[in-house]
Amino acid sequence: MLSTASAAAVLVATRRNKGPTWAMAAMWLLCLLPLAVGMISYRFVSPSNLLPDALIAGSILCVAFGALVEHLFRGRYRSAPPDSVRADADFVAMRSLARGLWLIGMTGGACVILDFVVSGGSLLNLTELRDSFVTRETASVFARLGSVLTWACLFCYFFALVFRDRLRPLALLFFMAPIAAYLLGALLSAGRQAAFQVLIFTILGQVIYRLRNPGARSGRALLPVVAGLMIAYMGFIAVARNDNQISDIKAEVLERLFLFDTANWFEALLGLFGGGIRNVMVEAIVYFTSPIALFDRFLDIGLEGISSGAMNFPFVFRQLEPLTGIDVAQMYQWKVAALDAQGVIGVGWTTAISHIIMDFGFAEAGIALVVQGYLGAWAWRRALTGGDLVDCMLAALFTTAAVYLPLLPAFADTNLFLTTLACIAWRLFGPKTLRDAGEAVRI
Repeated sequence: MLSTASAAAVLVATRRNKGPTWAMAAMWLLCLLPLAVGMISYRFVSPSNLLPDALIAGSILCVAFGALVEHLFRGRYRSAPPDSVRADADFVAMRSLARGLWLIGMTGGACVILDFVVSGGSLLNLTELRDSFVTRETASVFARLGSVLTWACLFCYFFALVFRDRLRPLALLFFMAPIAAYLLGALLSAGRQAAFQVLIFTILGQVIYRLRNPGARSGRALLPVVAGLMIAYMGFIAVARNDNQISDIKAEVLERLFLFDTANWFEALLGLFGGGIRNVMVEAIVYFTSPIALFDRFLDIGLEGISSGAMNFPFVFRQLEPLTGIDVAQMYQWKVAALDAQGVIGVGWTTAISHIIMDFGFAEAGIALVVQGYLGAWAWRRALTGGDLVDCMLAALFTTAAVYLPLLPAFADTNLFLTTLACIAWRLFGPKTLRDAGEAVRI
């Protein structure tokens, strides 16, 4: 497969400095390899249709080209952790900001709980809970407030990860506490994205902590513990959210919905484990591979260039609907109906690339991916070369967006979008803590 080869080539080419482009290539390989080796195949995908594979390969190379342009203009990465004076100034400024965001995030978590109680939610049946959440026609005031406040939890958590060596144990727990509110929103809607995001940010927080503190050895147990908890949660949700009207066995439900076959050797391997492990493994493989298969069907529905940005930035377009006339929900429903007409699951993910194409068209999607690659490399450079916490947060956000490319658009998630917007606003209008500290040292 051309796309698999492209992802492998980019992974090797960017292995030295890692960053968003490397993370993107690694994620594409994770999603593509089960298809490439025949572990799973989808009945509606024609092997003779090479267009989806070529477009995915081109998308990977567009992001890599954007990063290459940044590299050619700015030169080689030279890691330069902030000195103690600059790091102290950054910590003081960011601690004040994190305290304010702590209140915002915890308020958002309280609103999520109140919405759950008011709407009569129950955790006894996660399938019904998820269906009621997705199909809800109107949102309560608590749901609306919670959706625009919980992003602050992510910033507090990242602050605690990066500055954990400067925080006392109680202060560390204080700033980490909002991440529980962040995950609560996922639990009370039987969702998994928040857990996936926490896993990504824990990994990136650990990486950036090591970049800023070369030789530091603290917190080694944090990543395995968080990763274990998040994977266990996602596995539990995967098994618990099941359509019993089709079958009590989750793998059979997925097969009916996504129309796939698994290789005999893979089934033999799964047979060594219990039914629960088999269900979780099949769910995980479908989770990562089905968007690529459904991208094949998306290319036949003729919706390119119709939504003008609404699919990637729905939060913005919901506010601007009276001015633009673009109904985000209608755009989504058009896509669902068109996929249903193709005989596949309409609500399935179709990769972030499909949303960019739906927003801007094919050629414009290539340009957008080049820009994304450039911005990701720019943000990663700032994090590597002694940038402040906001620079590091932007690097983490752009890396997350790169990781999400094989699945769905990252900034369609309100929390990720508002966190990015807040960081850009702080970068443009807030105090430049490290720059000011550096000037003070030179004086």
